[in-house]
Amino acid sequence: GAALLLVQPGCSAPSFSGEMLEVDMASLASEKAENDVFTPADGGSLAYVIYTSGSTGKPKGVAVEHRQAVSFLTGMQRQSPLQEDDIVMVKTSFSFDASVWQLFWWSLSGASAYLLPPGWEKDPALIVQAIHQESITTAH
Repeated sequence: GAALLLVQPGCSAPSFSGEMLEVDMASLASEKAENDVFTPADGGSLAYVIYTSGSTGKPKGVAVEHRQAVSFLTGMQRQSPLQEDDIVMVKTSFSFDASVWQLFWWSLSGASAYLLPPGWEKDPALIVQAIHQESITTAH
């Protein structure tokens, strides 16, 4: 039910019926901000919205606040501490809630993330290849 879709130049979404807005990040980076007022996020600020699969009968959006995301990630760090030399493999779809720890956990310790190329997550041999070539230390 989205009304607006932001797309990179050259991308299209033929089945999207709402308004599409092409966003060129390189052009935006060179523009001066019209409003220099910056309001930092606090614990109650929205971090992201994730949509459930609908296993209970109807898919729905779940709003996650910064405090919830930070609590989850710091709990992960306490349970399985990452170090600066660790590399976390990001192979889960960004639309799946399990991707949150892969996308952000590494940043708490100054570690790194490696984004597995699209489609490789379906091929165990390619996953193993990436682990060896990229010196991945953490994968899910």
